[in-house]
Parts: sequence; structure tokens; C-alpha cells
Amino acid sequence: MKKQVQFLSADGKTMVEVSCWYPEQQPVATLQIVHGMVEFIERYDLFAEYLNKNGIIVVGHDHLGHGQSIQSKEHFGHFADENGSELLLSDIHTVNEKISEQYPTLPHFIFGHSMGSFLVRNYLAQFETNFSGVIIMGTGWHNPKEMTVAELMASTIVTIRGAMYRSKFLDQLAFGGFNRQFEPARTSKDWLTRDEREVDKYLLDPRTQFIFTASSYKELFRLVRQACSRDEVQRIPDHLPMLVVSGAKDPVGANGRGVQTFVQVVKEYTTSQLTLLLYEEARHELLNEINQKVVYQDLYLWLKKYIDTY
Repeated sequence: MKKQVQFLSADGKTMVEVSCWYPEQQPVATLQIVHGMVEFIERYDLFAEYLNKNGIIVVGHDHLGHGQSIQSKEHFGHFADENGSELLLSDIHTVNEKISEQYPTLPHFIFGHSMGSFLVRNYLAQFETNFSGVIIMGTGWHNPKEMTVAELMASTIVTIRGAMYRSKFLDQLAFGGFNRQFEPARTSKDWLTRDEREVDKYLLDPRTQFIFTASSYKELFRLVRQACSRDEVQRIPDHLPMLVVSGAKDPVGANGRGVQTFVQVVKEYTTSQLTLLLYEEARHELLNEINQKVVYQDLYLWLKKYIDTY
């Protein structure tokens, strides 16, 4: 059973849309999903339904500027005029608190994909949490100095053109090279998945066809910079079970190299029970890949391992 609820965002003016998927049987755990950039939480319907069949409650919300969490269509891709990353993290925490209050006896897990993976990495380092495990998908490792430069460029554009300005330069800076390795490409989004039907669905959905505002890009670069700071990694809770999954042809993770760097740094600073899964030939959106069933099963079996020992 699926249910939609809302709460007031930390921005004090936007209603945040939350999707809750409930199993028919007695629940055994909860999973909070933190979705990626230029998408929306309903794209996780099939995955949530699969987990429901295994007794797992799934909850996730549309970030500010995404899905139904907008004041108007002009706000697609706009977190806020300033401090957008802090607002996103606060909204994630609000959802986590509500889940914990409603299901105090169940083990809680969190899952972050793409931009959501960088948000979760920041969240774990900056907030007190009670998770029994975390899944990081579609992530990477980027030079913090390069991210600082990108953040400064975005900040300059905000100052000159305004917070809601849509900069093709910043969009190219963020995404420009992602499709290059798949040339000659069928579409501009071939880097997402090998499943052409999923690529076409993405290209035809108005909820995935917008450019981030300059202020949102500034906040995105900030989130990535912080997530790739060794100081930030050191603050990730010790002993937290972590599953890191990526496609071996995912440009966000530098075809596995950035993902492996992240894993190595986590191992340096924590004693987390860490598992890495790299799927050969798979691209960015593993939940929408042609080996989707294998990915679903692998994620569930990892969750089940820690549910059974809770």
C-alpha cells in the first residue's frame, strides 16, 4: 500500500511531498530513500514494492525543487536562494525523525542515490542518527579543491545574474563529460542506463527536464566538496554497516575509480563493516538497469543480513 503525506520544509514555505510504501505483512525494518538530482521519489516505486514484499517499509520524499516539492514550475531545480544544502539535510532529518518516532522498535536503514548519496554522506557526518545500515549508490570521489573552484564560479554567477538564473555553463560543467564515453550515443542521457526504454521515459517526463539554478549548483558543489573531505569522512559513525554499489561504467563514479577511492578513505577512518559491489558494464541508475533484478536481490540480501541480526 502506498500513501502520500506532506510536511513543511525547513525553508518555512514549501510543502514537501513524502511517499510511504507499506507491506501487507508485519514490517521487519524501514528504509529511507534519498533520491538523486533532477528526478523524483516516485521513480522508486518498483524497488519499494519489491522491498514491501519482503516486509520492509519504504519512505522517501521529493527534495526541494523536485517532484511535488515545489511552489511553482519555475521552482524546478531550485532549492532556495541561499543555504539550500542545509535545508535539504534538515528535511532528510525531519523524515528520519518521523520514521523513528512511528517505528521505534524496528531497525532503520537509509539509501542515497547519486546526489542523494552525497547528501547521505553529509547527513551521516553532521547529524546524530540511529541507522542499522546505509546504502550508498551512484556515488564518487571528487577533488575538494576542484569542487571549491566550481562552487566559487557558481557563487559568482549567483552574484551577477541572481540565485534563480539557469546557467548552461554550470550545467555543462556538472554533466558535460558524462555521455562522452558512450559516443556515438543514441541520446544525451545514455550514461544513465543501458535500458533504452528507461532512458526514453526519463527524456519524456517533464519532471526530469530542467536545469538547476545557479544557487542550487553552488549548493551541489558544496555538498560534494564536503562529502569528499577527509574531515567529513572521519565523522561518519564508526561500526556503521555500509553497502556501496555502483556501475563499472558510471561516469559519476569515474567508472569505479572514484567509488573505490571513497571506499578506501572510509576504511582509513572508520571500522565500518563495508561491502563494495561494482556491476560490470552497468551505468549510473542501477535500479533501472538491464540487470535490475540482480541489483534488487543483492540490496535486499544485504539488508536482510542486518535485519536478522538486529
